[in-house]
Amino acid sequence: MATIKVLTFNIQFGQPWITKIQAPPVNIEGAIEELKRHEVDFILLQEVEKVELEKGQINPPPNFTRIKDSLPEFDAYFNYPRANDHELPFGFGLAILSKTELFGTVSIDLPAPDIKFSFHGKMTSPTDRLIIGAKTSCFGKDIQLFNTHLQSYFMIGYSADDYPQQCEIVTNQLKDSKLPTVIGGDFNIAPGESTVERIESLGYHTSQDEAITWKRMSYITDHIFYNEKIKLVSSNVSITKASDHNVLIAELEI
Repeated sequence: MATIKVLTFNIQFGQPWITKIQAPPVNIEGAIEELKRHEVDFILLQEVEKVELEKGQINPPPNFTRIKDSLPEFDAYFNYPRANDHELPFGFGLAILSKTELFGTVSIDLPAPDIKFSFHGKMTSPTDRLIIGAKTSCFGKDIQLFNTHLQSYFMIGYSADDYPQQCEIVTNQLKDSKLPTVIGGDFNIAPGESTVERIESLGYHTSQDEAITWKRMSYITDHIFYNEKIKLVSSNVSITKASDHNVLIAELEI
C-alpha cells in the first residue's frame, strides 16, 4: 500500500503551552523536538515566526532556518504574508517540509476584510493571511500540497461565514487542482461556522473532526483535508506542550 504521513502543526513561534494566562519564554527547540518525535513524510507549519513590529519580517526567517537545519532530510519552502505595519504580536509565516523534492511552489495572499476591532483598548484591523503550495512526487505520482492559516474571526467579534473571501480563495485553489491534493493548516474554525462544509462540498474530506486541536478555547481549528484521489488510512491528534495547538497527523493512501 502506497501511503504517506502528513503532519500539520501551528507552532506558535515556539512558545510552549502552560496555561491560558501564563506566557512562557519562546523555545523553538521544543517545537523541533516535537517534530522529530513523529516519523512523517510531509510537515505543514503555521505561525513559524514571531511578529516583532520593530524588526518587521526578518530574513532569513530565524525559526524556519533553525527548523530546516535541524531536519536536513526535508526539502523546505517558507513564506510570510504580505507585510503590514499593524501586525499584532502573535505568529506569522507558513512552511512546507517534504522528504521528497518540492517544485512548483506558490504563495497566494488572502486579503483581510475592511473591519475594525479593539486590541488592548486600541482600534485596529485584521492583516492579510496566506496560502502556500508546492508539488512533489512519490510512488511515481505528482502530489499537490497546500498549507494555510485563516483569519480567526471569532476572536475579534465576527464570523467566518460573514466574511468568506479568504475561504473562497482557498477553495478555488482546491477546486482547480487535478492532482492528488492535501491541504493542512489552522483554519481557525469556531463551532457553527461552515468552513469544513465549504471545503468538503468540493469532494474533499477532513481527516478528523472530533478531537480538540486548539487548547485556549477547546476548538477544532486544525485540519488535514484530502481529495477523492486519496484515501484515509488513519488520523491522530498528538497532545503536546510545545504550543497552544496540538499536532495533527494523517496517514493517507495515494
